[in-house]
Amino acid sequence: MEKQFRYRFKIEGTIQGVGFRPFLYRHAVKYGLTGFALNSTKGVIVEIQGDGNSIAAFEETLVTSAPPLAEILSVKREEIPVKKEDSFCINESESSSGEGAVIIPPDISTCDKCFSELSDPDNRRYMYPFTNCTDCGPRYTIIGGLPYDREKTTMKSFTLCPECGAEYRDPADRRFHAEPNACPVCGPQLTLWIWDVEERKYHQLPFKKQADLIEEVITRLEYGGIIAIKGLGGFHLACDADDPEAVEALRRGKRRPGRPLAVMSKDIETIETYADITSEEREMLQSSRRPIVFLKKKTEHHLAPNIAPDNAFYGVMLPYTPLHYILMGGEYRALVMTSANNSGEPIIKDNEEALEFLQGAANYVLLHNRDILVRCDDSITRWDGEDWSFLRVSRGWAPRYMKMASPMPDRLACGAELKNAFTITKKDLAYTSGHIGDLEDHKTYLSFVENIDHLKKVLGVEPELIIHDMHPDYLSTMYAMEQKTEKVAVQHHHAHVLSSMAQHGLDEPVIGIALDGTGYGGDGTIWGGEILIAERDNFERKYHLPAVPLPGGDKAAKEPWRMTLSYIDAAFGGGFSILDGIKERRSYSAFWEKDKVDMIRQMLEKELNSPLTSAAGRLFGAVSALLGIKEVALFEGEAEMSLEYAASSSRTEEYYDIPFDESSAILPGIELFAVVAGDYLQGAASPDIARKFHNTLIRVLSRAADALAAVTGIKKVALTGGVFQNMIMLNGLRESLRASGLEPLTHGIVPANDAGISVGQAYYIRKV
Repeated sequence: MEKQFRYRFKIEGTIQGVGFRPFLYRHAVKYGLTGFALNSTKGVIVEIQGDGNSIAAFEETLVTSAPPLAEILSVKREEIPVKKEDSFCINESESSSGEGAVIIPPDISTCDKCFSELSDPDNRRYMYPFTNCTDCGPRYTIIGGLPYDREKTTMKSFTLCPECGAEYRDPADRRFHAEPNACPVCGPQLTLWIWDVEERKYHQLPFKKQADLIEEVITRLEYGGIIAIKGLGGFHLACDADDPEAVEALRRGKRRPGRPLAVMSKDIETIETYADITSEEREMLQSSRRPIVFLKKKTEHHLAPNIAPDNAFYGVMLPYTPLHYILMGGEYRALVMTSANNSGEPIIKDNEEALEFLQGAANYVLLHNRDILVRCDDSITRWDGEDWSFLRVSRGWAPRYMKMASPMPDRLACGAELKNAFTITKKDLAYTSGHIGDLEDHKTYLSFVENIDHLKKVLGVEPELIIHDMHPDYLSTMYAMEQKTEKVAVQHHHAHVLSSMAQHGLDEPVIGIALDGTGYGGDGTIWGGEILIAERDNFERKYHLPAVPLPGGDKAAKEPWRMTLSYIDAAFGGGFSILDGIKERRSYSAFWEKDKVDMIRQMLEKELNSPLTSAAGRLFGAVSALLGIKEVALFEGEAEMSLEYAASSSRTEEYYDIPFDESSAILPGIELFAVVAGDYLQGAASPDIARKFHNTLIRVLSRAADALAAVTGIKKVALTGGVFQNMIMLNGLRESLRASGLEPLTHGIVPANDAGISVGQAYYIRKV
């Protein structure tokens, strides 16, 4: 008999809830090894015993053949004494405390095997809306603690039937310790509720069979009904995307008059009837994460025009739960699938909350009795020509994690006010929450606090340091101030650049071009058009757009015509005589009515509620309103997005030849606005002007980066902030920087917008 060895392995990573222990069991048996495997708060602990060759083969398998959803961060091995045993088994989980890196698995879309069962009339899970296995289904949204076991999930109230129990206990079964395992006999069930107009409340409809209930839901959708559907991480509002009246009714109920609505279709072939799809987009749509993907509209698309008005793209996703697959069996090409909440508020997750809050916004409410512990909205991404650019990282990734450049004390980074997500660090890993929302709303703030408490509990972390934005009035800052833990503030745009540095694992200084709509500056003004030299502990502001008044404060972001008047005043002086020329270009404008012009003039002259801003977003908004593209925004960023869409319809490569003094810290933003206005008054087409505006700004920023690189020797340039969700700006500046021999750093899984701020805050290192 060959010499026997015994080793203990501690394995860290995404290895709980992904079929990792059955994988270990199968290969231990295959190689004739004895020992055991178990889940713990430290990771997965494995002891194996056998001859040297068999153990070596087992180790190689860990790296080359792990389950598809598993991700191994580290494997630590130690030799221990040989024991007397004759089998390999899977032991009960161990709940001892430890410093291991356990990654919480995200919610994953229905796998092919489960979908096959769902579609098989002879299978006991035929058309069962909660089918799952170790390769798919809910994870993060139902987890209450680690190690990841059924009794620590919201499935603990469902007792397994004999057949499901046998699957759950069999290491050879793909449902071995699939914690959400269930079937029609023992698992969650659906109920359908209808809105009673007279009583103004929802009543449950009686159905003896779940199949009849589902058929009723599909019929209601086909006939123009609006259904609130409870899913993995919250509720969707759904209706037929081909029906403009249903879409308009949904918008009224959701109080979302203009922002684009996401849609879901049953397969790629159906999506291709209304949108163009590249090979990269096809792969992402069909991935196990199933995000919303921005797709270019076809010229002839036939979806309701009010799905995504004034927009060249649709936000599209494929079904990712068994219930979605079932509901897509109706006679419609696509369903609107938008989160059930008012704009800025958190997505609804609880049954009682839905029945109380929706108040007739949905004709029907489709509930199930599996609780959701963590709200988790859909992720949103788009292909930027080279990589995936995320606007929101949530379901399918949340809580996402990132390996930091070095270990650091446990910390909480609170993030920004808008598009909030927070980050908690544990040793050298940073865990970022899913999308929380805009903390201007109290409900969203409560969700923010609830999510922090949950993730701290699951990770077993009590932060030693809290990092927050410098803005004193942000609710995320106020939360930090209320905590007894030590805290530190990080400037908003420094955090933006740091988020890019974190994604690329950089410790060295970079040139950071941070362009967005707002951010509390160090000089008492509102920043947002910044070029910085940034390090992990400090930054220098080298260039910035000029500071102009923001008439009405935050109102100017929603009414960009205010910024047009502010820039006109800065570029041409008082009097606004230029408005006479604008009137000749179009029959009506929101901003040349005498009472409005007089109001803005007085605000500017007397400096009333007109803080100074250097934000690029406000310059984009001013140009958008000037050109008659979008004078009043129905949602945050609409004017800026509309300017990009207008520019994308022009192919001109021209730019405005404006002076740029490299020795001045002020970028020529006012001069750029002046030549744009002059071109408009001369009768040039708005799309061509919009494109030349983009081309010129790209040229100015590239020249500024070149100047800094020549002085400092720094070659890496981080492109960050919400403006870099604009593909013309991103791709144009990336190309220009490369032509100058510089290395542009773009965002991927860490969003360029404020959703990435907390990652940058977590990456900050205080000066000693």
